[in-house]
Amino acid sequence: MTKPRKPRTDSTDNILRVFAGADTEIAPPDHVPMTDAAWPFWHSVTGEFAAADWTPHALEVAALMCLDMAALEAEQRTLRDEGSVLTNSAGNPIMNPRVRIVAGLISRVLACRRSLGLTARAKAGGTQKVAHQRAANLAIQQRLRPGDRSDLLA
Repeated sequence: MTKPRKPRTDSTDNILRVFAGADTEIAPPDHVPMTDAAWPFWHSVTGEFAAADWTPHALEVAALMCLDMAALEAEQRTLRDEGSVLTNSAGNPIMNPRVRIVAGLISRVLACRRSLGLTARAKAGGTQKVAHQRAANLAIQQRLRPGDRSDLLA
């Protein structure tokens, strides 16, 4: 059994697919509640792909990544204020436990980026067809702003 081929980026089928999702507001899944601090990351991450290219699972991963990114930013800010070396009750220097927390959050964010294909290799190299498809779909979506669609339907 062979997998069906994806439509060409310049095909009518693909343009119609992107057109159908261009006005869709991409929202995180209800079961992954977003914090106020995570919303700016959400808008940045979801802007990486055309709305039609997001799957429900990818949106879950993106939401979790944005929550981790918000937590990472807060932990890094606190770590900068506290410093990476603290003094214990005996007066000896110790590593701030936040260093390990920050490293863990960075690892989780990078794992999510790989899962979503947001890595430089996925966007520019190793999977050139995917990178080309994403770039073309974003370009189509940007051309399809409200009010600019009359010539597409002609």
